[in-house]
Amino acid sequence: MLWIAIFTLVQIFVNFLNKFNGLSYPYSTFLFRPDARFSDLKNFLIQSMEFEKLYVSPLAQNLPSNYLPQTYIFGKLYTILVPSNLWIIIFLSLIFAMIIYSIKVYSEYLKVDYKLLLVTVFISYPFIFTIDRLNLEILVLPLLILFIVNANNIKSVLFISILSILKIYPIVYIIYLFQNKKYIIIALILCIFSTVISYSLFDGKIIDNIALNINNIRVFSELYGSHQDGHMFSSSLSNLIYYTKYYNYKSYLKIAYVLLLLGFLLYKKVSNIYLNLYLLSIIVVLLPDTSSNYKLLSFLTIAILFITKLELVDSFFLVLNSVILSPISYFHFGISEEANCGDIIRPVLMVITSFYAINQSSKKIHEKLN
Repeated sequence: MLWIAIFTLVQIFVNFLNKFNGLSYPYSTFLFRPDARFSDLKNFLIQSMEFEKLYVSPLAQNLPSNYLPQTYIFGKLYTILVPSNLWIIIFLSLIFAMIIYSIKVYSEYLKVDYKLLLVTVFISYPFIFTIDRLNLEILVLPLLILFIVNANNIKSVLFISILSILKIYPIVYIIYLFQNKKYIIIALILCIFSTVISYSLFDGKIIDNIALNINNIRVFSELYGSHQDGHMFSSSLSNLIYYTKYYNYKSYLKIAYVLLLLGFLLYKKVSNIYLNLYLLSIIVVLLPDTSSNYKLLSFLTIAILFITKLELVDSFFLVLNSVILSPISYFHFGISEEANCGDIIRPVLMVITSFYAINQSSKKIHEKLN
């Protein structure tokens, strides 16, 4: 927590100096545009109000989405139950209640101080950034925690299913149920069945809506991945190439990284469920072309688990993770005012920390064996 607090305070000081010197956005804040605060939730709920036509209307096809149908159904129910002038306040109240409760449960599970864990999460960059945008990714934090702490009972199936339906990529964390393979099967069946059935509530044929949804997700990735907006406030490995104008080589960079990581893992002969989860939490951030910093919330959750369970106290490793989880937009690129050094530094540090985590885990396991 100490290092995160230090880096965050440094960033706030830099933004204060910029504002004092007459500079406005993006130099006066490490967050997104002030006039767009909470807009992710607003835009999602507006879309959800007529979700039945979402995949079949021309407008929907021109404005691709990366959500599965169940998410819009929940959004529709929310707009029915909650007046539009209360959308934000009710959602914030519910989400903070969920987060505070889940962190309390997590602190007991990890046997760490509750207040320390709460403050660490609340001052972290991904938490502040996601709250500022009020993206649905904020739900990943409490749901992922509740999945982890309930991994030995059937409730874990519910939490991982909701997570996977909400944002798709958390399905990779299902490996945490490796000791309960029947739970894995149940969760996968639940996700697939509920998704297919949900398409029947949309206008048009189920098979057509499935095809349109898959196409929307693909177009969304291509649209934002090929535009600078997709690489601002992002931690994708593609950022490293995008800013050098060799974007067509991004796939080779990602393949090379994964192969090197697997090679190093095999070389070190280390296998640990917490390490595997930690590496997956890095991979799901680095590999997609569009990887907004919301995704760092899952990395934050898993990093806390990994560091605590393996009792890693290596100073260099802790600093690496702290920098990743801190705002580091100290200066901006000429290519775009909103593009900042964090877009480049963070993916580089995540690559470094993935290899360093394997090395430290190997040492830790060998120490315990001896």
